[in-house]
Amino acid sequence: MASTVPHTRVVISSHSPSTNKSTFTSDSLVPPFHPFGPQVSALTTLHSLPSVPTSNLLPISDTSNTLPKCPPAGVLCSVVDFAPAAKAPMHRTLSLDYIVIMTGEIVAVLDGGEGEERVLKVGDVMIQRGTNHSWENRSTEWCKMMVVMVGAEPLKDGEGNVLEDTQFGSRK
Repeated sequence: MASTVPHTRVVISSHSPSTNKSTFTSDSLVPPFHPFGPQVSALTTLHSLPSVPTSNLLPISDTSNTLPKCPPAGVLCSVVDFAPAAKAPMHRTLSLDYIVIMTGEIVAVLDGGEGEERVLKVGDVMIQRGTNHSWENRSTEWCKMMVVMVGAEPLKDGEGNVLEDTQFGSRK
């Protein structure tokens, strides 16, 4: 089954040290990545930096066909599309995430017990701080969200044990 998710247009502007002017350095379409099949979800990593602060003169790395995983001291920007009835497994990322719902709606589910879920709709913003979570699209329409992930210090449980990244893995 072919993907119905369109490619994301990414326009990049940069500073030209030789002319001391601003310039467009890239205008391209980034194809979605379908690690779980095109009928379930599409992940499009738009940009990733290994650390911040960064240099605006570094070349842009190719992030196509990669899972959106934030570098420990860096930042990552991605777009995630969820098909109707799609569910992401419970997972934790070691990052501070800013999530903006662009189209559709999605349910953010936390591992804190019954009732630890919120329906997010177009224009809603979720700030996620290293929480164990999953996503469920309980609607009949696709949901598109933009996610900006910023590397964060490790979280510890009540006994001082460092909580691990469980991206698409086991619950911890």
